[in-house]
Amino acid sequence: MNAVFSYVRLLVFLACCLVGLQVPVFVDEYGEELSARVSESRVALEEFQDDADLYFEGSLSRLIEHYKTNGDEVFAAGGESIESIHQRNLFLEEKWTAYASGTWNAYLQAIFAPVADVEEAVWTQFNYAVQVDPVSLGFGLTMGLLFTIVSELTFRGCVCLPRRMYRSFRRPRISVSPEAPAS
Repeated sequence: MNAVFSYVRLLVFLACCLVGLQVPVFVDEYGEELSARVSESRVALEEFQDDADLYFEGSLSRLIEHYKTNGDEVFAAGGESIESIHQRNLFLEEKWTAYASGTWNAYLQAIFAPVADVEEAVWTQFNYAVQVDPVSLGFGLTMGLLFTIVSELTFRGCVCLPRRMYRSFRRPRISVSPEAPAS
């Protein structure tokens, strides 16, 4: 039975190492996709920013308000579109700034709080390549070790502990009665 558990433990470790090796690759690809989306939103907003610079002292908000308050429905709809592009740009810029502020923040964002459409695009294009560098190897080994320890402790807590408790309650109790003193 111990040999089976050793093999299971080894398989859990290897699986977690392989998954852990993929995390840095995913985070890098997420960053590249996020950067591309930010650049795309900047280009989409650039022409409107030029108009805002020319007519509204650089205020894109005033340009949007001008479009929206114009009596023409087409201009009003254009103002909504420009505002949507502007809000998307602000959102992506904020996410990019957080991502680029440090390695830890990049991992946290890519894993726990990604931009939904960026994450979906990365998963769609993701290829499971093993990146052999110190960060990937360290992340993979650490993840493998941590998950192996957690699974081992969980198994021992859920299976072995109740079995030991059952055995300890099942043992016959020998009661020793005090002997009467000899007269």
